[in-house]
Amino acid sequence: MGSSTIHSKAPTMGIPTVGKFLLLQDGYSKELNAIFSKPLKEILSTEGEIDDAALISVDSKGTDIRVRQGAQFNIQRLSFEVEHSVETLEEAKKALQKIIKRGSKMQ
Repeated sequence: MGSSTIHSKAPTMGIPTVGKFLLLQDGYSKELNAIFSKPLKEILSTEGEIDDAALISVDSKGTDIRVRQGAQFNIQRLSFEVEHSVETLEEAKKALQKIIKRGSKMQ
């Protein structure tokens, strides 16, 4: 029997770029969730009580958030309200801050 090898390319993350699509890697995930998880949970709780909200992915147009209500999970998409695509981690932070600010005014 011959051996088979599976090759996969993992994304390299030198400069923190969002690009077309970025699954949040450990460092960025922890950083963004530490900053935004609680305020996003509060904003999303207007539709009902939410136990947890965690950013799971970010792309140039918005972010996907895993929302937990009791034993149920769902994914909610929040779009960035920016004039150009979000390309860096810092731009993503600013866009998320804008979402939080807008959501706070609506409550």
